[in-house]
Amino acid sequence: MAVVSVVGTVLISMGIQYLFNLVMGIQPNMSVNYLSELPMQFVYQSAVLILFGCFFFLLTIAVRSTLVSIVALFVYMLLIPNLGGFDLKNLMLLTVPKIYNTSASTMDVISGENTNLMLGYLVVFVVFAVLVFVVYKWDKERLCPRL
Repeated sequence: MAVVSVVGTVLISMGIQYLFNLVMGIQPNMSVNYLSELPMQFVYQSAVLILFGCFFFLLTIAVRSTLVSIVALFVYMLLIPNLGGFDLKNLMLLTVPKIYNTSASTMDVISGENTNLMLGYLVVFVVFAVLVFVVYKWDKERLCPRL
């Protein structure tokens, strides 16, 4: 059902854009020179989505409250500034200009604090793996205490 919703939204969006271009007389430039980056963009976007989803799923399991997870996501993404080299937001800010074409954006893309990307993502995945292990053990202990 979710796939149908996404496909429907994409088709409606494309239709609205086509009608808008037709009414306004806009002739879009059909040459796309960065199409070869599409597989890497898809993989990166999927990995970030899965990482954030799993992290906040683990947080929900740990605290047993979806409201806390939603507030934590809001606070992390919108209120807390960039925390430095190994912060996931910083790594995303450094990675996005390398795999996405940001030359057409109407706003300045903020660049992150320089750091080693491979080491940064390695640290993020190690922290994530440790978090999975800790939440698993803690939840297992909470649900099935030793007698």
